[in-house]
Amino acid sequence: MAIAAWKLGDFEFLPTLSALFMFWPRLLAYCFAFLGLAGLCSMNSNSTVGSRTFSLIGLVSLFVAHQMVLHEINDLHVTGGWAHFLTTVDYFSPFSHQMYLWYPEVAQYGSAMGSLIFLGALYLAIGLINYRERDL
Repeated sequence: MAIAAWKLGDFEFLPTLSALFMFWPRLLAYCFAFLGLAGLCSMNSNSTVGSRTFSLIGLVSLFVAHQMVLHEINDLHVTGGWAHFLTTVDYFSPFSHQMYLWYPEVAQYGSAMGSLIFLGALYLAIGLINYRERDL
């Protein structure tokens, strides 16, 4: 910010700074959902390789489910049990809430932030419950 204000003559320092401060809670909420998922995967495996593998499989499967919902269900209007299963899985994916973080309305990004924080807490809680049952 300081270099941009120094080098660029028409750089608006205060509006840019306020925009960054308005956006960082959205970024933290989005990251918290992924950290919760990583914590769940880490607490439910016995080795580091298993944790990484479980994390990658979880992230890739949630991303694939989200892409399937976007393309197969929304574009092709697929209905039935498979569509309901995919939309349910997609709700538990942080990817499905990402697009609502860009809306300027408080109701849109507020509900997305709440959902992402809930998902992160849910993933961590499930991981802690399984971790305690396994190790106690």
